[in-house]
Amino acid sequence: MKCRLLVILILTANVVQAKYFKCKENYSSHCTITDVGPEDNKVVLDNYGNGNYRTITQLTILNSTMDDIPSISSPYSLNLYYLNCIGCGLADITKHSFTPLSQLVSLNISYGSYTKLQKNLFSQLPSLIHLNVSHGAITLIDDAAFFNLVKLQGLDLSHNTISNITSNMFTSLPELCMLNLSHNRLNIIENGFFVNNTKLDYLDLAHNDISRVDGRLLFTPSKIVSELMLSYNQLTAFETQNVANIWVDHNRIKQLRISSSVHLMNANSNEIEKLICDENVSQIMSLDLTNNSLKELGCIGSLTQLTTLYLDQNDLGKLNQSTFAALSELTSLSLKSTNIGELEYGVFSHQNKLRFLDISFNRMGKISLDMLLAATNLESLFIDGNNITEFAYNDLKTAFTHFKRISIGDNDFNCTFLAQSIKQLNRYNISTIGFYGNKVTDSHNINGIRCKDIKDSFTPAWMPSVISTDNGTTDAINNEVNVRLDAVIQQVEKLSQIITANDKKFEKLFEDITAVKQQNFKTNTDILDVKAEILKIELTKNTNSTSSSNAMWTQINQLSNITLEKQQISSRVQAQEINEVKFEIEKNSHKLNDVSSKMEKLMKEVTVLQSSSTLGASDHPKDSSTSNFDLIKNVNIILITLIVAFSIYKGYKFVKNDLPRVRRYNTANTLHTNIEMDNSS
Repeated sequence: MKCRLLVILILTANVVQAKYFKCKENYSSHCTITDVGPEDNKVVLDNYGNGNYRTITQLTILNSTMDDIPSISSPYSLNLYYLNCIGCGLADITKHSFTPLSQLVSLNISYGSYTKLQKNLFSQLPSLIHLNVSHGAITLIDDAAFFNLVKLQGLDLSHNTISNITSNMFTSLPELCMLNLSHNRLNIIENGFFVNNTKLDYLDLAHNDISRVDGRLLFTPSKIVSELMLSYNQLTAFETQNVANIWVDHNRIKQLRISSSVHLMNANSNEIEKLICDENVSQIMSLDLTNNSLKELGCIGSLTQLTTLYLDQNDLGKLNQSTFAALSELTSLSLKSTNIGELEYGVFSHQNKLRFLDISFNRMGKISLDMLLAATNLESLFIDGNNITEFAYNDLKTAFTHFKRISIGDNDFNCTFLAQSIKQLNRYNISTIGFYGNKVTDSHNINGIRCKDIKDSFTPAWMPSVISTDNGTTDAINNEVNVRLDAVIQQVEKLSQIITANDKKFEKLFEDITAVKQQNFKTNTDILDVKAEILKIELTKNTNSTSSSNAMWTQINQLSNITLEKQQISSRVQAQEINEVKFEIEKNSHKLNDVSSKMEKLMKEVTVLQSSSTLGASDHPKDSSTSNFDLIKNVNIILITLIVAFSIYKGYKFVKNDLPRVRRYNTANTLHTNIEMDNSS
C-alpha cells in the first residue's frame, strides 16, 4: 500500500513539473517558444492547428532563463534535428544535458553564461554537424571537449574570452572545415596547429592579440585553405604558402611575402615598406595595400592577373608610363592620397578593362580626360580633393560610353561652373556626387557638393553676394542686376576717392623733396655770389693800381668761371624740374593702368552676372534678359569711358600747366667774353 502511494506521488510530481508551450507556428515542423524558466524541467511542445499537426524537427527557445536544457517532448510527434537556445541564460550544462538529443545535427547555445567546455561535453551528439557556442563567457576548453564529434563541420567559438588553445582540441574533428575563433584573447598560434584538420577550409582568428603566425607551417602542406582571417592582431611579419584568400589588415606588418597560392590579399592599415613576391606569382587577382608605408610599387607591377588594386594612402609620388604597363587586367584601381602630383600621358594606356578609378586627394590641380582614353569601359571616376577648377564634363559620355558616376567633392569649382556641369551630366544620366556621397551643408554648395562663391573666385571682397545658381524668376534676376550695377558705381566712386587721396600724398611728398633741393641750390648760389663780389672788389683794385695785367686777367677768368657755374646750377635746377614732371606723368600712367585693371575685374563680374542670368532664366522670355545685358554693356562702356577720359585729362592738364620753360644758356657767353666785347668796342 505504501509503495503504491509513493509511485502515485512521484507520478503526480512529474505531471506537475511538465509545462505546455504553444508553438508560435501552427502546423509546422519548426517550433518557437519563449519564457522558459529555470523551474521548467519538462517542456511539452504543442503545434496543433487547423485540425492537424506535423512532426517537429526544429526548436528555437528565446527570451528564457534556463540553467540547463530541459527535457523536451510532444503529445504528437517529435524528432529534433535542430535546437537553438539563443540567449537562454544557460549556466550549468553537462554531457547529460544532451543525452535525449542524440539525433541533433545543429546546436546553437550562444549567448550563455557558462565559462568552461568540459571533457566529453558533446560526446552524446555523434551526428552533430554545426555547433555554435559564440558570444558567451567561455575562458577554458578541455582538450577532449569535442570528443566524438566525428561529423562536425562548423565550429563557432567567437566572442568569448578564450586565451589559450592547443592542437589537441581539434584532432578529434576530422571533418572540420570551418572554425571561428575571432574576438577572443589568443596570443600564440603554434606551428602545425591544424595539420590534422585536413579538410579545414575557413579559419577566422581576427580580433585577438596574436603576434606571430607562420602560415607555411600552420596547415597540412597538401591542403590549400580558402580563407584565413587575421585582421586586428599584433602581427609584425607574415608568410604563407598554402592559403588562397588572406585578411591581415590592421596589424603592424612591415614586410609581406605573397606566395603563388594567393588569390586575394587584404593587408591594409599596416606598416608595410616592402612587398616580396615569390616566383611565378600569377594567380593573385585582388590586392589591398591601403594605408601602409610603400614608397614604390616594387613587385606589384609584375602581378599580371590583378583585377583589383588598392594603394590608397601610400606616399608613391610620381607615376610613369611603365608603372601599370603589365597590369592590363585591372578593372578597379584606387590611388587616393598617394601624393601623385601630376599624371603623365600614357600612365593608364594599358588599362582598357578599367571600370573604376579613384585618384582623389592628390596634388594635381588639373586633370585631362585624354589621359584615360584607353579605359573605354570606365564607369566610375573619383577626382575629389585635387584643387581642380574645371574639367571637360562634355567629353565624358563621348569618351566613355559606359560612364555612370563621377565624384568631384572638395575641389575649387566656382558655383556657376559646378551648376552648369551638373545640369549637363544629368542630361547624360551621369550621377554627380561629393566625396563618397558625403553632402556639404555648412557652406556654398550645389547638390551637396562644395563650391566657391563667385565673389571668392575672381572678384574683390567688396563685391555683393553671389547670384543664386538655382532657377529664379526674371524679376529676381533684374533686381540682382540692379544691385550689382549700383555696387559697381559705388566702387568706382570709392576708387576715385582713393586715387585723389593718393595724389595729394604724393604731391605733398614731392613738394617737400623739391623744397629741400631748391634750398640746397640757393645756398650754393649765395656762396658763389659772395665769391663773385670779392673778385669784383679785387678786380677794381687791380684796375686802379699799377700791378701786372696777368693777375687781373686771372681774376677775370675766376669771375667768368663763377658765372658759368651759376648757369650750370640753374640748368640742374631746370633738369630736376623736368624729371619731376616726367615722374608725375609716369605716375599718372601707372594710375591709368591700375584703373584699367580694376575695370577689367569689374567687367568679369558683370560677365559672370550675365552667365548667371542666362543660367537662372534660361526658360524665360529672351526680351527681358536681352535688355538686361544691353543695360550692363552700356553701363560698362560709360564707366570705362569716363574713367579713362578723366585720367587722360588730368595727365594732360598736369603736363601743360607744370612743364617748366627751359632757357638755353650759351656757355660761351661768359663774363670774360663780355669784357672782351666791351674792350673791342
